Amino acid sequence: AALYYILKGRALKKDYPLTPGLKQARYRKPATGSVADKTYWHPMRSGGASFQTHRLLTLSHDKLLLKSSGQVKAFFMVFVLVGINGMVFSLLKFIQQEGLDAALYNPIRMVESLFSTGLIFVTVGLVLGSMFGSMDTLFNKSSGLLSNNTVSGGKTSLLLYKIHALQIIEETVGSKHGVFKSYELNVVQNDGERLHLMDHGNYLAINSDAERLAEFLAVPIWEN
Repeated sequence: AALYYILKGRALKKDYPLTPGLKQARYRKPATGSVADKTYWHPMRSGGASFQTHRLLTLSHDKLLLKSSGQVKAFFMVFVLVGINGMVFSLLKFIQQEGLDAALYNPIRMVESLFSTGLIFVTVGLVLGSMFGSMDTLFNKSSGLLSNNTVSGGKTSLLLYKIHALQIIEETVGSKHGVFKSYELNVVQNDGERLHLMDHGNYLAINSDAERLAEFLAVPIWEN
């Protein structure tokens, strides 16, 4: 299996040399051919994050891990902290209204005071943080598999040899904080089907990760 990727990678480097002016652009290739003709170019997931959601880690010579970044965990931790602050405020307000002695003699009502909007923020932060914080993808040449953790908690597996290309799609995302560019990275299979990997606004990071991944898999990068 390792020899297959080495030979395939050398052939790709020969056919597609480095592009002048770009630090890493060896694997950029026009999306042409029968697979490209049946590959969709609309984003698999609308929207995106303005910050870097994933980063590519090298575990060994035959394993790469696309892991959720610390920024994702920090983003959802903000929800938790805001929620805790709201719960403490509700508790203090209850004690102020009832008096400390009365509040201590009514522990059930004291606990009920915590069930405020703050609890919703804490729950959302913990649930979403657990879901999106575990969306990692392992590329393992030893087993010949891509293992992808989904938002729903399931796992998707794909044979590496079925990966035909990597796809980068640029999307303009609007929010109450303004407009920004987000870049979606997908795996394109031999039959044109796609598998979502990540989507965020740090182009330099997603470009670097895509180039490393393309070299590892010995496949080209298609970009709109």
